[in-house]
Amino acid sequence: FHLVIVTAQVFDVAVWQIPAKIAGTVHACRWSLA
Repeated sequence: FHLVIVTAQVFDVAVWQIPAKIAGTVHACRWSLA
C-alpha cells in the first residue's frame, strides 16, 4: 500500500514536470530562433 502512495507521488511529479519541460523546451527553441 505504501508503494502505491509513492508511485502516485512520483506519477504526480512526472505529470507536473512534463508540461514544464515541454514549455521550457519550446521557450528555449523560440529564443534560439529569435
